[in-house]
Amino acid sequence: MTGNEIKHFKENPVLGLGVGKTKEIRSKKRGNSISTHNEITRMLAEHGLFGVASILILLFTPFFLYLKNKENIYLICFFAFWLITINHTGMRVAAPSFVYALALLSFKKETEIKLV
Repeated sequence: MTGNEIKHFKENPVLGLGVGKTKEIRSKKRGNSISTHNEITRMLAEHGLFGVASILILLFTPFFLYLKNKENIYLICFFAFWLITINHTGMRVAAPSFVYALALLSFKKETEIKLV
């Protein structure tokens, strides 16, 4: 399935096939409507260069946020979990989206308030 999506991206690199078209094409060719297994290749095939831009934004945003706030100790583990998870389930499952959002949270240490 992933190879077909790369092929579709090479055939339609600018605008892609369109949203949901990989599932539609797969159902016409194979007779089953199985969803994409890999979110990265789905974005490439369906969205073309906009998919490439989206992937780059998703990959680099956490690192830019980490450079601004190195106190966020959860960012790297949440980002790694998200990256591993989207490679086998895609964003259609709630867990990768939720964990990615957790990776983008900003944590700041507050000074202690002394009660007199």
